Amino acid sequence: MNRIELLALIKTYNKTHDDKIKNVDKLKKEEIIELCQKYNLFDTVEQSAAATTTIDLRNISKKDLMRDVEFYFLKQSKMIPQDVALMKKQDLIDYMELNEIQHYTPELIQKEVRQLNKEHYLKNIITYNMLRYDNVDIMNLDNDKIEEYIIENKLDTNIEHLHAYAVLLYNLHASYEGFCKSTGTEYVKDRIKTIPKILEHLKNLC
Repeated sequence: MNRIELLALIKTYNKTHDDKIKNVDKLKKEEIIELCQKYNLFDTVEQSAAATTTIDLRNISKKDLMRDVEFYFLKQSKMIPQDVALMKKQDLIDYMELNEIQHYTPELIQKEVRQLNKEHYLKNIITYNMLRYDNVDIMNLDNDKIEEYIIENKLDTNIEHLHAYAVLLYNLHASYEGFCKSTGTEYVKDRIKTIPKILEHLKNLC
């Protein structure tokens, strides 16, 4: 586990407990691990072992280190910076340690990819329900509990035609705004565009 994942465990704990764990942002990784162990935040023996195990990056090939860095930026939807891509191995190791970039085993990569795919799918469900039904309360949507929100609010999970509905919404809005501009009609610019809203606008024109 890297420092960010350990802090996420503490954040989750603080959400559901009154005895908050405070002032952890400036602690060293080893100190955060001790706190997690003290409050029994590790669910399994394997998870605890993963948190306390330190991999000597000097024993990892530069090719594999570069793959770790590329995956680190990929998770942020970014390209690896050119200056980082040209680093020598020791400089790359220093960069990884400074930015707390973990080494990814094939198993960990598969796990991360599955998690990213799941997060992408859940966010698409939210998007689909927003644009088609306008039934998502953004103000009460916790990004850490999207799956629970979908289940609790019985959202439509059949998103096969998400792209088609998005294109339809875009075309409807373009036509609506084009009509209003050409006729000098005042119109509403919605901050969040949805099909129910545009249909209501069109109904008001008739």
